[in-house]
Amino acid sequence: MTKSRKKLVRAVTHWFAYYIGIPVIYALLWLLRRTWRITRGDYTWVLKQPIIFAVWHGEMLIGVTEIPYFKRDIDVLASRSRDGELLSRFIRIAGAEAIRGSSSSGQFGAIRSMRGSLDQGRSVALAVDGPRGPRAIVKSGVILLASMTGVPIVPSVMIPERYWQFKSWDRAILPKPFSRIDFIPGEPLYVPPQANKDTIERCRTRLEKQLINLHKKKLLQEGDRV
Repeated sequence: MTKSRKKLVRAVTHWFAYYIGIPVIYALLWLLRRTWRITRGDYTWVLKQPIIFAVWHGEMLIGVTEIPYFKRDIDVLASRSRDGELLSRFIRIAGAEAIRGSSSSGQFGAIRSMRGSLDQGRSVALAVDGPRGPRAIVKSGVILLASMTGVPIVPSVMIPERYWQFKSWDRAILPKPFSRIDFIPGEPLYVPPQANKDTIERCRTRLEKQLINLHKKKLLQEGDRV
């Protein structure tokens, strides 16, 4: 296959995915979501102010499907890649707004855009170990954003009772039909203004531990009920 032909095939495939594939996938997920039994922790105060949702990349599919239902004024970070363009399409269909950028390219542009959203009284959500990993390692961009704005970071995990897991780098999960999903917030993390390198690293580590420990706590609770 010639180079021009490959380029044409990629363009057609992308067009099909963007205009047909993503709406169909969202419709199927919407139907699937109707079967989920979702329980949320106490997010009451979250509805009253801008916050920064920090989630793992592997749980982003659940997050994008669920968060706009109870937090309408929210923007979600998507990468600048072709995959990020498809995710942006999905985000908009789900009822949120998309911010383009990532922790590996366009980082400061993404931070400026997210800061603009927060300054307007909106919230933002991002996968803090994205877009390429390593898995479950928090990047520093979310800490910089919180330091610049004074807006708290709320670590959130989404733990389904039964799920499919993909063989991607982030081990992304999709809850099975009629599965219970626990949507659990952690303690809000406030980052001091003009944080120095050591403070940023300390907050980054704290956020990472919170996200990991929320999963461990849930597993322990499940074990107690057995």
